[in-house]
Amino acid sequence: MTPRRCRYLPELALAAPGAADKILVRHLVSHTSGIDADLFFPEAKGRDALKSYVEGLAGSCGVLFEPGEQLSYSNGGMIVAGRLLEVVTGLSFPELLGREVYTPVGMTHSSTSAEEAILRSTAVGHFPAPDGTAARPTSMFTLPETWGPAGGTPIGTAR
Repeated sequence: MTPRRCRYLPELALAAPGAADKILVRHLVSHTSGIDADLFFPEAKGRDALKSYVEGLAGSCGVLFEPGEQLSYSNGGMIVAGRLLEVVTGLSFPELLGREVYTPVGMTHSSTSAEEAILRSTAVGHFPAPDGTAARPTSMFTLPETWGPAGGTPIGTAR
């Protein structure tokens, strides 16, 4: 049986011709897609950030293995899954996170962007200093918006 082109994400392509056609949703969410994209950081922002990420995979990302053959933690696979959610719901990933996670559990002070977080009391992450002395603030508050579905942008409160 010949794999059919991605029904919901026809723009999904990888550097290896035909590789994206074999990837199923279960491969994306179980880290068995084989997508080799963990160091792909496009700086796209706004409503089309994830679309830009998926379109960028074609020219720069290959596969580590055939889908379903192995397991390899894949931020890229989670980001593609996030884009798929956007396409089938018509909502952006931040809107979905707010509607489906934050609002139902009462996370009224949570957000997905530094622009929103700055409006409330927000802690900045710290890393140990290389010499083992005091911890230093991180130089990057969040990862780019394109990394939202991989956990790179949600900002929550302890409360």
